[in-house]
Amino acid sequence: MRRPVDIATAETAAFLLEWLGDSHRRVIEVGAGDGHVAEVLGQRGHEVVAIDTDAESVARARARGVDAREARWPEFTSEPVDAVVFTRSLHHIDDLEGAIARACELVVPKGLVIVEDFAFESLDDAMVGWFHDHLRVIAAATDLDAPGDSFVARVLAGGNAAAIHAVEPHRDLHSWTRMRDALTEGLSPVDARSAPYFYRYLIRIAPDRTDLASVVGALLEAELAAAARGWILPFGRRFVGRRPTT
Repeated sequence: MRRPVDIATAETAAFLLEWLGDSHRRVIEVGAGDGHVAEVLGQRGHEVVAIDTDAESVARARARGVDAREARWPEFTSEPVDAVVFTRSLHHIDDLEGAIARACELVVPKGLVIVEDFAFESLDDAMVGWFHDHLRVIAAATDLDAPGDSFVARVLAGGNAAAIHAVEPHRDLHSWTRMRDALTEGLSPVDARSAPYFYRYLIRIAPDRTDLASVVGALLEAELAAAARGWILPFGRRFVGRRPTT
């Protein structure tokens, strides 16, 4: 049965496969977690090395048949690859410029650096209000258990954007503006777009609850529709850069 985490995996994998295609590519995934995305890419014919700093996540990824390694970035060493992908991990890496420079070093000329992340600094009251209204409906219809320190719990409690910015751990991480500027410094941009992201917060607190998969799917569709109508700004960010030949 489909789980909430499968929805997020499919969204990320579809984006990556737009650029990797179905032919063989050598790929490093930075911040691979439990290896869900790496597993899909491997099933599509790509040779993926999935790295993460969490030993338990690496063990779960290996159990899926993924070539997962416990390692830190940018210290990781490798033979040249066709693509380095950061799946919601770049904002965590203290040495942002070093992380991007290492990716550029390891991809072949014309190779790709692909980033999926989010712009937490763009969170405003309209976005928080939209998410709050949907979470109230979901919480009333399900036994949603949101930890008190989670983003979902803070939104449900009625906090506005300023209050959430003041306490959210994300405030100390790299902003999307800084990530984007650093990426364009060493790469030739070939794609940049926004993407839905709020639905992923629901997945974080209930990744394997099959009874919530349809709820998460509906939230994703609602987020896409709200962004298309201009009611909210898209929260996620995606970037593809190509290493110059010289």
